[in-house]
Amino acid sequence: RFRRNLHLNQSKNNDSDMKKLE
Repeated sequence: RFRRNLHLNQSKNNDSDMKKLE
């Protein structure tokens, strides 16, 4: 369960990083 959450969090972080790059 914790691992799944971590993965979801990473995806969200990646999205934020991409937006910042733009």
